[in-house]
Amino acid sequence: MTRMRTSVTRPAMVVVLAALTVSLAGCSQSSGGTAKPGDYSTPGTAASQSSSPTGGNSSTPSTSSSGGSISALKPCDLITPAEASAAGLGIGAGDNSADPHGCMWTASGQYSAGVTLRDSQGLKDIVADQGKLSTVPVGKHDGRRLEGNAGAGSCMVSIGVSSSSRADVLVITEDTAQACQTADKFAKLVEPKLP
Repeated sequence: MTRMRTSVTRPAMVVVLAALTVSLAGCSQSSGGTAKPGDYSTPGTAASQSSSPTGGNSSTPSTSSSGGSISALKPCDLITPAEASAAGLGIGAGDNSADPHGCMWTASGQYSAGVTLRDSQGLKDIVADQGKLSTVPVGKHDGRRLEGNAGAGSCMVSIGVSSSSRADVLVITEDTAQACQTADKFAKLVEPKLP
C-alpha cells in the first residue's frame, strides 16, 4: 500500500496553533483570583490546576543555580539560528508577532514548533484532558511530556522553572513520535537558558 505524504504549510500551522490556543483555553477549570497581565494561555495547555493524578503535584521543579524569573526572557532569543542548524531543526528565525510570551518556528512542510514562557503556571498546572502525560528530566530541570493532547501529531515538553513557572515547547507535525523527538531537541536547546 502506498502512503501519501501530506505537506504542512506555514499558514496552515499558524491557523492550527491559533485554534489550539482558543480551544485549549476552553479546557481550563475556573480558579479564583483576579486576572493580571501575566495571565495568558497560548499553544500548549490552558491555565488551571491539573485534574490528572500524573499532573505533577508530587515534586517541585528544580532551578538552575542562576535563580531568577522567566518574565525577563525573550522566547525567540532562546534558540539561535546557529543552534537550530547544529541540532538539525531546519528552521529560520522565530516569530513572536502573535504573542510576546511565545515564539513560533516553522520547518517548511515538516512541522511547526512554539515555545511559550508561563510565569504564573508551573508543572502542576498542566491540563491533560487527553493524551499521555509523563515525567521526563530536561537537563537540570524537572519536566513533563504530553503526547497527543492537541490531537495526533502533537507533543509538548514542559520545563519546570519554579513551582509557579515553566516553559512549554509544543511541536505539531504528522506523527506524534516524530513531534516528541523534535520537541525534545527544542527543549534541550531552551533548558540551559532558563533560570
